[in-house]
Amino acid sequence: MYADEVEGGDDDDPLYSESRFIETPFVDLPIGSTEDRVIGSIDFSATLKQGGERVFAPGMLAAANRGVLYVDEVNLLPAHLVDVLLDAAASGVNTVQREGLTISHPARFVLIGTMNPEEGDLRPQLLDRFGLMVDVTAPQDAAERSEVVRQRINFERDVTTFQQKWQDAERELANKISGAKDRLPNVSLSDELLLLISRICTQFQVGSLRADICMYKAATALAAWRGRLVVEAEDVRQVAEWVLAHRRRRQPFEQPMDGALMEEMLDQLMNDTVDASQPPKARGETSGNDVSNDDNRQETPDNNSSARNNRDKTPTSEGEESNDINDDSDDDGMKTFTASKPGQIKQLRLGNQPLKKVQQPGTGRRNPIQDTQQKGHYVRSRQTDKPVDLALDATLRSAATNG
Repeated sequence: MYADEVEGGDDDDPLYSESRFIETPFVDLPIGSTEDRVIGSIDFSATLKQGGERVFAPGMLAAANRGVLYVDEVNLLPAHLVDVLLDAAASGVNTVQREGLTISHPARFVLIGTMNPEEGDLRPQLLDRFGLMVDVTAPQDAAERSEVVRQRINFERDVTTFQQKWQDAERELANKISGAKDRLPNVSLSDELLLLISRICTQFQVGSLRADICMYKAATALAAWRGRLVVEAEDVRQVAEWVLAHRRRRQPFEQPMDGALMEEMLDQLMNDTVDASQPPKARGETSGNDVSNDDNRQETPDNNSSARNNRDKTPTSEGEESNDINDDSDDDGMKTFTASKPGQIKQLRLGNQPLKKVQQPGTGRRNPIQDTQQKGHYVRSRQTDKPVDLALDATLRSAATNG
């Protein structure tokens, strides 16, 4: 709810002499709307009734002032409407010049859009106007999906009962939003976190400063939502994914950055910031501990090497073979082993029938087996005591496995 104060008109008329509460506008902008319907035009019917005096008919931008302008499939919005939205979103004022009529009115609205990236990309100029972006996907848990379907069916069957069921939860959520809104002007963000925001945007090669401003405002809003008056690094870390998801500069035909890679880069920047914020004394103590740990780790190989020498000096029951192995040992503990005696290789008895001359195989066909008794193609190998044909691939695998 907003307190909308209307000025002008007759002072005796209470509608124009005092403030009043109105509901927050929520305007849905269809992708097939005309430009006159969006920005407004002359109301010819009212003009004729007024004896030719031009009467302005406000459009959707005027209706969405101080509210929400929702665009479904925003990536399919015509180019001329995109230009209108860019102008109004940048200045907060809509100016109409039609048939000798010039009028300007406020057009401050929150722009919300939904799109399917598979249907086409959004113009970079309009894409940068969206402060945050989130991916909406279907839940992967079966129980959660079934609960969503159940709630949807209940809503379609009885809308009134469904609204009454969730009325208390919505009221509680509205009170929490109202409390965060009252708390927001008192939320502060330190200079270190502001420098972190700029460092994150620079690391991700963001072209405009709008990302820095959006990240600043989103972090303070998130802190107010969580009931705090001071922004923490975790707040900046969380909103950075929403702000940078659609702003990372990409070359033509370059795929968007993977979510895991973005999280890894953000974690690295956060860790660097935490390390830089530590006092030098703390970092010196940490480095000293690391050096002592390195010394302890360096002593371990010496102990291990002495233990190996003691084991090498222990007599074994293998005799000369054990001595040969010890003699072949290097200083670094490497040993040279000799190959074992070749095992007995199984002999395969092949048929005494002469082999036919192999013909050149045809293009795009399997090679036929050159055999006079059987016809067909090679499908699989099978072990048998009376071999007729030789499966070369299975034979090589068996020879490599059995030695």
